[in-house]
Amino acid sequence: MPFFSPERLHNWKYVVMDEAHTYYGSLGIEISMLMRRLTALATQKPRFILTSATLGEQGKSETEIIEFAKNLTSAKFEQSDIIFAERIPLKQDVLYSVNGQDYILMKKYSSDKSMISSICQKYHSAVGADIASSIYELLCHDKHVHQIYEFLKSDARIFSEMLISIDDISDTELIALIDLINFAEDDGVGLFDLKYHSFVRPLSGAYVTMGNPPTLNLTKTNNIGEMKAFEIGNCRFCNSPYIIGKIQHNSADQLDYLFQNKEVDIYENYGNNEFVKIDYFLMENSINEDEVDKESLEEYILCAKCGCIHPAANLNARVCGCGDAYKKIVYRVGQSKKDDAPEVFNNINQCPCCGHKSRSGIVKSLSLGKDEGTALIAQTLYEAIDEGSVAPQKKRKLSLKLGTKKPGVSEETTKVKQFLEFSDSRQQASFAAVFFDSNHVRMLRKRLIWKVIEEQDYRPLTVDELAANLSALIKGEELFQNNLSVHKNAWVTLLVDLLKVDGSYDGEGLGLYYFDPDLSEIMCQIDEADVKEEFGNYNITKSDLETIMKVVLGVFKITPAIEYVKSTLTPDEKLENLDFRRFDNYIMYICPKALKGIRSFLPVKGKSNMVVRYVKKVCRCDEAAAMELLNVIFNNLAVE
Repeated sequence: MPFFSPERLHNWKYVVMDEAHTYYGSLGIEISMLMRRLTALATQKPRFILTSATLGEQGKSETEIIEFAKNLTSAKFEQSDIIFAERIPLKQDVLYSVNGQDYILMKKYSSDKSMISSICQKYHSAVGADIASSIYELLCHDKHVHQIYEFLKSDARIFSEMLISIDDISDTELIALIDLINFAEDDGVGLFDLKYHSFVRPLSGAYVTMGNPPTLNLTKTNNIGEMKAFEIGNCRFCNSPYIIGKIQHNSADQLDYLFQNKEVDIYENYGNNEFVKIDYFLMENSINEDEVDKESLEEYILCAKCGCIHPAANLNARVCGCGDAYKKIVYRVGQSKKDDAPEVFNNINQCPCCGHKSRSGIVKSLSLGKDEGTALIAQTLYEAIDEGSVAPQKKRKLSLKLGTKKPGVSEETTKVKQFLEFSDSRQQASFAAVFFDSNHVRMLRKRLIWKVIEEQDYRPLTVDELAANLSALIKGEELFQNNLSVHKNAWVTLLVDLLKVDGSYDGEGLGLYYFDPDLSEIMCQIDEADVKEEFGNYNITKSDLETIMKVVLGVFKITPAIEYVKSTLTPDEKLENLDFRRFDNYIMYICPKALKGIRSFLPVKGKSNMVVRYVKKVCRCDEAAAMELLNVIFNNLAVE
């Protein structure tokens, strides 16, 4: 049925538009046209109710408010239709000053009427009919309450400033008093409106100077003191630090500068900066001559004071006048052309330090962005809410009549988390709900694994043991309201981390726990003497060999090439829960050509890959020796 059909509109009486002041500009025009269409189609014209805390001030803005409402709704409004909020004044006299510890006691025993009454009677004889009115009668004559009222009467203030202005009270006692003020009421009327406003913003990037010593700032800035501030990011895989910016020519002095995000919009790419590409640089102290592939690097000279930059090979380049003391060597990282690697827009496709490649980009900045930042802040606040605490519940009255006995009711009920979000941005609101839910599930899965580890006293667990314990937890707590069985939800929880669905943000990347192959059956068949005879030149012990095998066989997790039939997940369920890690893949010792679902253990083109570089570094050997060791691991040990 169409949304604006007569059948739907027949019973419409009211249209309530909250935060009406946000409907301006193009959004206001869009909503206004929608309201005109609604009014034209409705058989019974609806009444419009607009609410806002910032549309105007009583006695000054009535004309503008009426005009705004008419333009938005095309309905008629009069000045008498405007309802302004009125603050109820605190008129009672100050008679005493309540001790701060009594605030804490009243908050703790806020459901115990006898305890509240005994505290109130320390200061006055009047006791209310219930707990809320008793606290109201106590606080309306309290000196501290009147001080808070006067302090906040004209405008919002910072909590720390208010704490200083209130006599003889600690921060914990003030927090308890604020809660009591909001709880107290007499005949449905409270003392006065009092609420917290927390202003939190996500990281907008990390900015450092290249001075001695370097300085770090976690807010967007171009300069720290007299030094130029450069935004930094890190490799998602090896954490090598990168300088992020954009080389731009300054026509005023004919010099090139490394601009930062605050100087040129390199992330949003709006307007004239739509096609701006970001430049990435490695600092000189991040370069290891023996390990870094320099084919994708270009040396530059960067001024740490003003940000002037030029290629080191250009001996005739114009330079700034800051002096040689500020000159630093950096290496611009370009797109890798090896193996026909696809270019990544506004990032790099391979890290020269660790060799990792990624189609989604290698460098991660510390700038979260508005959408992700908003959702993460909401997630943090949600996690901070108390859960599992109990609230008292009145007992049912027992009946002495036969046949009328009712089942008993628990005296306590578990509190459930409830979180309500508002946003002035439709884009942020639509994104936040989806991100909030998916991120909560991701964190919940990791917490479940950690809870099992704690309950098992941190001992090593097999995958089957972990799956069984997860199933018991999920069933007991009735978690994950989806179409999957308890068994399948347990395996999804396990496989998301085992197959590194979250990439570097899995349990291992967060430093919580890790999955290792169980090599006990293989290692018990190997003697220390055999290891010494075969690999003695590299000073490898049996324990070292086991560690090397666990690391290099980690490629089976990354690919992934792990059998998980026990999960009983269908292909569609794998697609929904494991995303791109859902496919069954295989590892071949050397795969001579590209085959779908098969990854080569040793490099096919060139002399090195991740496992070869690792063995070279650990054993301090060349490529040939590293490959010989890997041949033994893969063909003689792993295959067996």
